[in-house]
Amino acid sequence: PQEERFLQGIGRFTKKLKEQANTLGITMPKLMVGFEIANNLYEPNLPQLYAIDLYGNTFPDLPAPLDKGFWNNEVKHSLDRFLQEWKNDEVSHGLSISGVVLDLEMYCRKRTGTFTTAMGFDGYSFQKFAQRMKLNPGQLSIHDRVSFLMKNQKSCEYYSFLEKEMEAIGKELSQFFVQKIPQCVVMCYMPNV
Repeated sequence: PQEERFLQGIGRFTKKLKEQANTLGITMPKLMVGFEIANNLYEPNLPQLYAIDLYGNTFPDLPAPLDKGFWNNEVKHSLDRFLQEWKNDEVSHGLSISGVVLDLEMYCRKRTGTFTTAMGFDGYSFQKFAQRMKLNPGQLSIHDRVSFLMKNQKSCEYYSFLEKEMEAIGKELSQFFVQKIPQCVVMCYMPNV
């Protein structure tokens, strides 16, 4: 019912947009699919892998940034499902999608509205780094993770690792978008840089 109303609303919009462009004799504007990342993460569907920052603050309603499962579920599967519905002429009225907008602001989160550069100290990300570097720190608390990195002079390498992992996720998403939407334009919104 809610999904049906949503698709009917899109169908009314695309129909009116197409009619108006034809009436005015103007080129159709580019249509983008938008994602409000994590806007559906509430009890009991909170992420199993959640963000923890350098200071030990936990964000149980915000996914761990390196969790590919999150990006697959929130972006890839959602886009796939939407594009299947878009094939219905009652929804798209023959219009094409030009790209995607990833809204990286986490609306209505209890503790923060965005991923910060201090995040990435969750156990999943830390263990992934330790495996890649062939380190064996064992299971450590957040404070012990930070101490371990500092003591072993791995802090810079850790941040470099986090950056490269997020770049890889970004490239994977970009390739997925282009596969699904030829010549896809990708835009991102962040409340602060």
